[in-house]
Amino acid sequence: MNKAKRTKRYIIEKTSELFNKQGFKGTSLSDLTVATKLTKGSIYGNFSSKEEVALAAFNHNYQNLIKKFSANLAKAPTSKAKLATFLDTYEEIYTEIISSGGCPILNNAVDADDTNSKLNNLSVKAFYDWNQTIRLIMNAGKSTGEFSRVLNSEYYADLFLLIIEGGLVLAKSTGEKRYFRHALQHLRIIVSEVF
Repeated sequence: MNKAKRTKRYIIEKTSELFNKQGFKGTSLSDLTVATKLTKGSIYGNFSSKEEVALAAFNHNYQNLIKKFSANLAKAPTSKAKLATFLDTYEEIYTEIISSGGCPILNNAVDADDTNSKLNNLSVKAFYDWNQTIRLIMNAGKSTGEFSRVLNSEYYADLFLLIIEGGLVLAKSTGEKRYFRHALQHLRIIVSEVF
């Protein structure tokens, strides 16, 4: 990796948590220079704008989530085990999510929905991809006969996201992990009783 690529990667890594915590509008160029210990010229020598840094930071945060889930899901032998693993992975990385400012997909969506269409589009795509991952697991279980063919994968995939993200936002906002713990507990009951 050449120096320019290393510098660009360094900027992304150093600003990803900052954007996740403060949002695009709440993060100034001065914040970026403090976080990276680089000059404005160095930052703009690698990115054309603050928005470009924010887009790269969001992608960095999202890809880190995907890697954790993908590695764990690959080990689960059945569709039901994959659903349980999906929930277990959230529980495993809960502290990391909270300490880095909360779920980057949700944070970015709330921050950018009315203010920045490019950033908002990334969140919409991420939510769709997350939903699709869950739906594919459920559909695989239906095709193998592990789950009933009449199971509404769309409904349950939506429910998974709604309950998980709701639990995370309440836990982060209040400092009470019980909201997230209860969200996962409810989804585990659904997995054991419905699937």
